[in-house]
Amino acid sequence: MSLVDPPSDAIPSRAELRRLLDVLLPGDNDLNGFVYDHFPSVIQRFQPGLSRNAKLDLLLTFAEFSDLHRRLRERGLHQRKRRTTEIPDFGSERSRHPDLFGREDLLSTLLAACQQDGWVVVSGAPGVGKTALLSHLVNRLEQQLGSPVPHHFLRRSVSDSARPGVVLRSLASQVEARFPRQADPDAPPELRLIELLHRVSQGPLAKGGRLILVVDGLDEAESEGMSNPLPRFLPAELPQSVTLVCSVRPRYAHFGWLTDHASRHLVGQFDLDASPWNASGFDAVMRYFAEHGRRLSLDPDYATRVAVSADGNLLYAAKLREYIERLCSDGQPLPRAELLPSGLRQFLIRLWDGLPQDVRAGLALLCAARQALPLPLLGELLGWKAGSDTESQFVRLARPLLFLEPAPASTSVPGDCVRFDHAALRDWVEEQIGPTSLHQNRRQVAAALCAWPPLEDSLYGFRRLYALRHAVTQHIETGAIAQAEQIAGNVDYLIAKCQEFGSASLAEDLEHAAASCGQREPARTFAALAQALRVGAHWLRQDPGALPGLLYNLLRCANWSSAAIERVLHYPPGRLRFRLRFPLQRRDASVHTFAGHWDSVVAALPTPDGKRLVSVSLDRTLRLWDLNSGAPLMHFYGCVGNAGSFVVAQNGQSLIYATEDHSLVMYDLGSGTLLRRFRGHSAKISVCLLTPDGQLVIAAASDNSVRVWRVQTGEQLAMLSGHQSPPSSCACTKDSRYLITGSWDHTLRVWDLKTGRNVRTLQGHTGAVSGFALSSDGKYVVSASWDHTLRLWDVNTGAKVHVLVGHTAPVNGCTVTPDGRFAISASDDSTLKIWDLHGGRELRTLFGHSAAVKACVLSHDGKSVLSVSEDATLRQWDVSTGSLLRTFAGHLATVTCCAVAPDGRQLISASEDRTLKLWDLSAEPDGNREGGHVDAITGLWMSSDGQLLVSGSEDRTVKVWDLLAGTVMSTIFGHEDAVTACTGSLDGKTLVTVSADRTIAVWDLQTGAEKLRFSTTSTPSGEHAKSGSAALAFPSDDHMIELWGMPMDVQRSGEISLRGRVRGCAMTPDGKYLVTGASDKLLRLWDLRTGAELLRFVGHTGAVNACSILPGGVHMVTASADKTLVLWDLRTGGEVLRFLGHAQSVSACAVSTDGRRLLSGGNDKSLRLWDLQTGAELLRLLGHIAPVTGCAFSSDGKRAVSCSLDYTLKLWELHSGMCLETVYGSAPFLSVVTQGDWLCAGDQAGNVWMLRDMTPQSTQSGEPNSRASIVESIRKLLSLGR
Repeated sequence: MSLVDPPSDAIPSRAELRRLLDVLLPGDNDLNGFVYDHFPSVIQRFQPGLSRNAKLDLLLTFAEFSDLHRRLRERGLHQRKRRTTEIPDFGSERSRHPDLFGREDLLSTLLAACQQDGWVVVSGAPGVGKTALLSHLVNRLEQQLGSPVPHHFLRRSVSDSARPGVVLRSLASQVEARFPRQADPDAPPELRLIELLHRVSQGPLAKGGRLILVVDGLDEAESEGMSNPLPRFLPAELPQSVTLVCSVRPRYAHFGWLTDHASRHLVGQFDLDASPWNASGFDAVMRYFAEHGRRLSLDPDYATRVAVSADGNLLYAAKLREYIERLCSDGQPLPRAELLPSGLRQFLIRLWDGLPQDVRAGLALLCAARQALPLPLLGELLGWKAGSDTESQFVRLARPLLFLEPAPASTSVPGDCVRFDHAALRDWVEEQIGPTSLHQNRRQVAAALCAWPPLEDSLYGFRRLYALRHAVTQHIETGAIAQAEQIAGNVDYLIAKCQEFGSASLAEDLEHAAASCGQREPARTFAALAQALRVGAHWLRQDPGALPGLLYNLLRCANWSSAAIERVLHYPPGRLRFRLRFPLQRRDASVHTFAGHWDSVVAALPTPDGKRLVSVSLDRTLRLWDLNSGAPLMHFYGCVGNAGSFVVAQNGQSLIYATEDHSLVMYDLGSGTLLRRFRGHSAKISVCLLTPDGQLVIAAASDNSVRVWRVQTGEQLAMLSGHQSPPSSCACTKDSRYLITGSWDHTLRVWDLKTGRNVRTLQGHTGAVSGFALSSDGKYVVSASWDHTLRLWDVNTGAKVHVLVGHTAPVNGCTVTPDGRFAISASDDSTLKIWDLHGGRELRTLFGHSAAVKACVLSHDGKSVLSVSEDATLRQWDVSTGSLLRTFAGHLATVTCCAVAPDGRQLISASEDRTLKLWDLSAEPDGNREGGHVDAITGLWMSSDGQLLVSGSEDRTVKVWDLLAGTVMSTIFGHEDAVTACTGSLDGKTLVTVSADRTIAVWDLQTGAEKLRFSTTSTPSGEHAKSGSAALAFPSDDHMIELWGMPMDVQRSGEISLRGRVRGCAMTPDGKYLVTGASDKLLRLWDLRTGAELLRFVGHTGAVNACSILPGGVHMVTASADKTLVLWDLRTGGEVLRFLGHAQSVSACAVSTDGRRLLSGGNDKSLRLWDLQTGAELLRLLGHIAPVTGCAFSSDGKRAVSCSLDYTLKLWELHSGMCLETVYGSAPFLSVVTQGDWLCAGDQAGNVWMLRDMTPQSTQSGEPNSRASIVESIRKLLSLGR
């Protein structure tokens, strides 16, 4: 049974499935990998030495046939997709030009240019032979190198080869095929090629060799709503040992941009229309007609005159030859040479005039089709009668304009497809038929080929691929907005498109649709869907099948209501299991991610009008972005890559940046043209700025000097010398009179810009000055230093006013509030400090970051300060109270800097993860939906009736949620530090919270009133043991267990001494005994009535991380860092069973409600299901790619839930070991709890995820589906894959 066979009425047999396995998994390693990826629970049974047949039998016995069949189909479709779309086949295009007809001189010069690093640009009018030249270049290079040369031919009439995203993927895939070890499957699409080129350059090519890329037809690139599509796929910079050869028409609108883009590393420019290469064009035409003249028995003189009339254009020469051939074959006399059309345009006019109307109609349809069409389909659209010779007549009469090629193999369409022979021919026909006719033909094509699901006939395969490629765009361009919305909302279509062409292609379609709709309502729908796909692109690259749930949840996070989502998206039954019941509380999820740099982004600055963004990176590029859409606008190359190495003029019209040749350059941001260059420094420039009046530009360099130039003329006015080490920072007073510089030589200097004199030197620091901030009146400066201090200076006198001492590590930066009263500093000690500048004292320390704080900036109103850290987060703090307002989590590495947009409503951050992000600052100060947390969720508890959820957070609060409404019923304040745990009584009336402020508090859940608070002598660990409402026992950091009675008559009843740090504890069901596990590797059983140690359990060789008592209260399970779990007898202290299998520390465990099974999760990223009676490992659940942080059984015990630092929640079916659903988050998940059909989880960003299983109860039993359901599923899968 092939992948495209129609569905049968029966479930596939074992024999059929084995045949599929043999086809799709030809090798034993392929089989092992497939099972590991899709059936991880059975891979452990593939013992060494097991034959392939035995492995196949194991798999077939284990897997439901329907599910196995689906996975095999997905693999087959994936393989086909990579073959047909990732690496297009341009063999037919290259084979069209078998001979260059004497242009060996041009080809030789071109080959020589390819041996240098940089760009080679070939330009020329349509038909002069650019494609033929590049085809032969590829052939010759492949002969010389002995390996394929990555190449791409952009053709708007060949599938979607002219789309920027397709070009990127094509080139990247071909380079990966040549250097497979350099491939990064997780690389973002926009970075995939440029990062790959740099890896190849620094890896395989570093020892010798060269990579040459060839791209033909840049002028054919589809704009997709952008004014210039070239930056979307051309590399920003070519690394060493890489050459890119491209061709373009000189009249192309973006030809100027291309030549400027390539000019910095241009190693060859070949204008085929100009001397000396135009002469080779004439010679090639002469040779062409000399050869074909002999074959056609033409008089040599006649052939020469015909060649002269071609005017050096090979395309016209070929058309003249075809015209003469047809006359000869028809037995007609040849026209006199002087009567032949003069030039290609005259030839086309004469040809068009002689075509009948039905042939013109066929050509008009081809113009509208966007790609080659099968001849039977063209006949269907034109109403040709079956069995007539109309098809052959069309091909014969229109042959000078056409190119015939085989239909794509994947479509199973017999015969040829037809398209225009050259883009110039298609453009000319479009001109003849006019825009009205073109629009009408596009509507006809859309109606016939853009329906979903496609019409099931002999052309189904072609219709399906055509619709996936063009349906949304074709409907948009014909004005059928409603149809485009319907297609874009069809979840089956979105999944198929994502699987066939990738999420990037799908997002590009929707972005183009949004841009085309202008201000109309559908534009917002398309833009929202595209944005959701961009946000979820990382997950969709790994798991295209996750699209239904991921798209739903992302739209909910964007504050779409469930009703709005259901109006737009059409989910077939069973496509969506877990739905995010309510939007996430955090509103500070990034609005845009700007991806394009291939190394750390070190600085970002919005333009003064707030419409654009400039970024600088260690990849030595600056990039200009559209701040609202995230689209790249312009690239600048050769910058030094320092944080302070660029500045934007106050009018936002020009950019100045430092280059690698120790100069400054000034560019016009509108046109991208170079305006001026400022020279003088002899070493790398570290920082530059413009004076507030915009008249002077200033730069400090590693030659220890500062230079001043006049902006308008480039004239150097002064060189300021005095520093003994390079300046690290500089700023001007508001009146542009004085310049202040800070240096690695531990000093600051004040300079008079009118005289160039050093008027004051501020000395006192004993370490490098890392930065400084001026007061708003310019009278004072606060400096930060690596000597762990800040100093306040009087600018006018140079006097030191205060030394601010308190940080315990280098201070990286500081800022001063607008009123000049306070300074805020950021330090490597992971804190910020707020200082009173009048009194010179520390007011408060801001704790929260878990790594060095790199910088801080004030909001425009001065009421809050924003900090960036090596912990990959940004945080916003209230200056007046020091409280944390919100945490921005989303970057994957150190956040290097941030800037507030001019309107104060948006925040831009830059990171070492090579991206920038745009965040929303316009929400209320807490940045959340009402009541939401602003920091990591540390614990969750759900009432037994599934109506209440309690969350504790590092933001010091506890929140009680109404699960049915998704709202906060009450927020409990009172703790002075992070809440580390929370739990409620069985009757749901009482809540207990544990905090790092060394207190335990008891609250009335109904009123939120505090009933009792206990000050402890140590910091509770956040773990607790509970038995009804009788007692609570909390382990603590100073190795003491503090025991408390419950509920309201809580009294301190005693302390139990321990010598090891407690990692886990559990209480027996009767509430009489407590078990503790500690870092000393021991477990102890305590009598809670007397505090006596009753038993000591010895056996673990590593710290005990968790423990759980079985329902009967007789046995206990413990999880340890020694990679084992142990079942103990509580009565004797003896070890009953030991569970071996985890490869790293076991971090979590849970016991099923019937006490028969054990679930464990560990740092080895796995979950394991164990039989508590025999100790046998029943299942191994593989799928997480980071440590598992929590696990739980479902209420019925048939499923399990796990959460992980890999940003995912996974639902597992325990009878099969299959992962039923993966929920992809926006931050690492830290805790999970289940109750009924609710699944709630907390993440590091402070979100509480409230998900509900929407699967009908009849399908939740965990048992195999009915035979009829399986058959229907196979039908759908087959129809999708045909």
